[in-house]
Amino acid sequence: HVYDSMEVLHRQTLTKDKSHRIIEHGHKYSQMTMMTYNDHTLLCENVSAYRVLPEAKMCRIGVEQVQNMHMAMSFDPYKFLFAIEPEKMNELEEEFKKPFEDELSMVLSTPYYMEVMNKGISKGKTLHKLLDILHLKPENLMAFGDGQNDLEMLKMAGISVCMGNGDPLCKEIADF
Repeated sequence: HVYDSMEVLHRQTLTKDKSHRIIEHGHKYSQMTMMTYNDHTLLCENVSAYRVLPEAKMCRIGVEQVQNMHMAMSFDPYKFLFAIEPEKMNELEEEFKKPFEDELSMVLSTPYYMEVMNKGISKGKTLHKLLDILHLKPENLMAFGDGQNDLEMLKMAGISVCMGNGDPLCKEIADF
């Protein structure tokens, strides 16, 4: 999403068909926590599952436990988030991605979060859209990031900063 105050200027969501296929796939990996967001709420099937409450707190949004994620899809989400302990994520990452590698983007935003969204979606592309709206160039942009989902954004910004505890790939490409 690209916002101006609370007005959405740009949105790229998953279709209901893709959303249901992602949910079905996620249910095969019951050891992973599956989450998605509507406008101001984090949706999950178990509010006490791994990383649900920390994610809601970090995003400053409420949490809604739904009986079944399929039934909760009355909207087109912009992404799904899957969480599992980093050691287990390392074991499952490639297997989990395989069925959707040609149509979805699946990227680790932290060692324990995998974000699932439409192919070609990235913070870098979204910031290009914002720069177009504002009639600015990438050299006018300063970007801060710490995860693999920030790589494209950091590469395109005039000045890029990676946090001290950031992913080694981010540290390698950031200016600071």
